[in-house]
Amino acid sequence: MDLYQLKAFYRLGQSKSFSETALRMHLTQSAVSHAIKKLEESVGLALVERPARRFSLTPAGKDLWESCAVVFPEIDRAREVLAAHSGRPIIELNVGSPVEFGTTILIKSIKDFLGRYPHYRIHFFFSHNLEKPLMSGEVDFVIDCQRHAGRGIERLFLFQELYMVVASPAFIREHRLGRPADLENAPLLSLDKEGQWWRNFLAALKDTPAPRLRNIIQVDHVRGLINGAIAGLGVSFVPKYAVIREMAANDLKDPFPKIKPLADQFCIYVQKEKLALRKNRLLIDYLRNIRPAEFSSEGEKVQRRKPS
Repeated sequence: MDLYQLKAFYRLGQSKSFSETALRMHLTQSAVSHAIKKLEESVGLALVERPARRFSLTPAGKDLWESCAVVFPEIDRAREVLAAHSGRPIIELNVGSPVEFGTTILIKSIKDFLGRYPHYRIHFFFSHNLEKPLMSGEVDFVIDCQRHAGRGIERLFLFQELYMVVASPAFIREHRLGRPADLENAPLLSLDKEGQWWRNFLAALKDTPAPRLRNIIQVDHVRGLINGAIAGLGVSFVPKYAVIREMAANDLKDPFPKIKPLADQFCIYVQKEKLALRKNRLLIDYLRNIRPAEFSSEGEKVQRRKPS
């Protein structure tokens, strides 16, 4: 079996898409198809179901892919060991995260790591949808508050993400926001039209009747929710770390300070074989010490006070 053909097959099994595999391997789609066909000819078995509405492997293809999932991470580890003998090789990593966390916290906290390890080159993938790049191997790992539970995915807890309701002081006065019930008559900014984004607030009301979210304006970016609230377009529900500066400047206020919305868990999700690579473990160990609360209103890290 040809190693190049096996690699194309392995990548295809990860991405479940000929076009995606071609893009990741810097090949044409026909070149990927040709490699898979030649591999099937060499083993005398069909490995990919044809025709099919959705991509799938034959039973033989599944067995071969399981073997590739063991072999190729070992090859990566061997390359890592050999590269260490060449001095300080450039090590490239691809890290995914939600847009707001990535641009507010992650991108600013990575400087210290690169100062320690200047031979690392880190590429960032910011998106609301991290499932596909994680499962296809497009990124080495992702940091997310959405749960990913695919086969072979390891989950490493980072921190609790806290939320708060925010609006401009003028908006709060105009709409007389003092109780959750007052939200029924106010425009609400949400990442989705159905208001599911507000679920952690509604779930925290317990003995208080949940307001019906009637007037929802969709804004599909957290920074848009923040700027919209400042501009008086509506009341927003946002991660607490994202509005530290705006709260300190009194551009935004919490109309319900006694209500503590439920928190989400931010975790690192990484394929098991990628977690075994030293290059990934080094960065993951560093990131596990980062907390959004360590950032001041200017977004820079604040030194932890030593106990007196």
